[in-house]
Amino acid sequence: ANLYADLSAGSGLNAITRDQEFYRGFIPRHSAKLLWGSDCDCNDGKGGGIRSGFCLAERSLALLRKLAPDVATYRKIVYGNAARVLKLK
Repeated sequence: ANLYADLSAGSGLNAITRDQEFYRGFIPRHSAKLLWGSDCDCNDGKGGGIRSGFCLAERSLALLRKLAPDVATYRKIVYGNAARVLKLK
């Protein structure tokens, strides 16, 4: 009951990029347990100032928007679940 999936950083982006068709079904099944956080330290939202040359947040959020079945699920993953777990609401 207390196991969550962290979609932040490069590992989270790699997980959702690797098999998008699988992930498209995974999101609705586990949407209450998925947490997104930005570990991107670029200085312009486009990858400036970091070695990879791309913004992790920009790429992962775009892919999450594409794969989430609806806006409510997307918002739950990028904010709602963490707010609930951290008791911010």
